[in-house]
Amino acid sequence: MQLIRFFAGVWGVYAVSSLASPSADIVESCRKMKVVSQGVQVEDVVSGFAKKAAAGCENQLEAKVDGKIYGYSTCNSQQYLIVSNKFFLASQAINHSIDKNIVPGNTFSGSSTTLLNVKKGSESYLCIISPIFDSGKWNNYLTFYLIKHGQSSITPEVDFYFIDKIDWDK
Repeated sequence: MQLIRFFAGVWGVYAVSSLASPSADIVESCRKMKVVSQGVQVEDVVSGFAKKAAAGCENQLEAKVDGKIYGYSTCNSQQYLIVSNKFFLASQAINHSIDKNIVPGNTFSGSSTTLLNVKKGSESYLCIISPIFDSGKWNNYLTFYLIKHGQSSITPEVDFYFIDKIDWDK
């Protein structure tokens, strides 16, 4: 009986964690900035820099989605995402990077950041895409965050991705 409860608990945790992550179609549509399969919708999100940034913040990019503010800002030398009108420390995003050198919380590129709405069925995410560097040979490599819309929990669901392989020795 104990063994059955154990496996039921493990399966339950796996099911909840796999349901909580964005689907592969959402991730790839965000990464490629276009629809990758039937049933996925990708829309540009109009954004702009705030006329007046929050106290202690600068470079605050904002977009209104479903009546709430989303975006990013640098506050007291730290990177924040704006999720449903609240500031969320970008470094606390769930890290899906395949390169240990690229982690959530790096500086956002003010000139090259793209915001998209990506939807599939009941899944709806804001995708924030930014190069890892503003210039130089690494500026073609992109990182992206997926922020789940319509969250009811206190801690927002924010996933960070870097999927490219970099040969740092070149």
